Amino acid sequence: MKYKISDLARLMNVSTNTIRRYENMGYFSSDRDPSNSYRMYDEESVFQALNARLLRKYGFSHEELAAMNTFSMEENITAYQEKMKELEDTISNLKNIHHRIKDDIKLMQKATSSVAQPYFKDCVDLYYSLYSEGSKLAKDTKHQEILNNFIYDYPEVQRIYLMKKKDIDNKSYTLCSGWAVKGYLAEEVNLTTNEFVHYYPTAKSIMCMEKISTDELNEGDGCLIFHKLSQNIMQIMKDTNSTLNGDIIGVTVSKCFEDGKEMLYILISAPVSSK
Repeated sequence: MKYKISDLARLMNVSTNTIRRYENMGYFSSDRDPSNSYRMYDEESVFQALNARLLRKYGFSHEELAAMNTFSMEENITAYQEKMKELEDTISNLKNIHHRIKDDIKLMQKATSSVAQPYFKDCVDLYYSLYSEGSKLAKDTKHQEILNNFIYDYPEVQRIYLMKKKDIDNKSYTLCSGWAVKGYLAEEVNLTTNEFVHYYPTAKSIMCMEKISTDELNEGDGCLIFHKLSQNIMQIMKDTNSTLNGDIIGVTVSKCFEDGKEMLYILISAPVSSK
C-alpha cells in the first residue's frame, strides 16, 4: 500500500514539513508517483516514521537516530543500554530533586512557626566547600572546579554560612559562605575531604531557625551578623551551662519578602558540650 505525504502526516499527527524533515534525515525514503510526481510512501516508510517518533519519545536525539539507521542488532542493544543508563541517572536525579523539594517544604513550613525558638538536636553531618571567607573569595582553579561540582554535579546541594569556633573565641567573627552536601549523599558521589572540602560531623547541637535581612548580610559586618543570628543560641547555652564545641553553621532555608524587605531564613546549628 502506498501513502501520500498528507496521509502519513495525518497518521503521525505531524505536519507535512516534519515528514519531509524526517525523510531528509534519512529515516525513510519516498517514491514519486509517475502520474503527478507526488511523494509516495510504502509500509516500511510508515514503520520507520512511527519508529522514529517512538525512539524520540525514548529520548534518542535525531543525530543518534540517524546513526542507528545502519546499526546491527548488537549495536542497537548497546545503544538501548546506553539510553537506559541515561534514564536511570535522570530518574535518580529526579528522585533527589523530589526529596530536596519535600525537605525544603517542611523546613519552610517550620520556619513560619518556629523562628527564634532554640532546641537541642543532633545536627546532620555535611561535606562542604567555602567560596568566601569574609571578603576573601576562592580564586584557586582547583577550588573553583570543586565549587562547580557542588553546584552542578552533587545531589541536594545546600548553601551554608559558617563561623569558625577559633574566630568566635577570638571575637573576629568572620562570616564564611559555601556549598554543602549531606554526609549520606556525599558517599553516593564519592565526595571526600581534601584541601578545599571539609567535613562537619554530626554532634549534639543547639539549633534555631533565624532570619536576617539580606541588607544586613551584604554589609558584611561579621560581629553584627553573629549576634543577630546566634543571640538565642547563646542565651540557651548560658541557661544550660553549655559551651560551644565547634563551628557554628547555618543552612539557608528560603528567601522571601516581608514588609518590603528581602529576608533570609537560616537554620543555625551550634555544637555544644557541658562545661
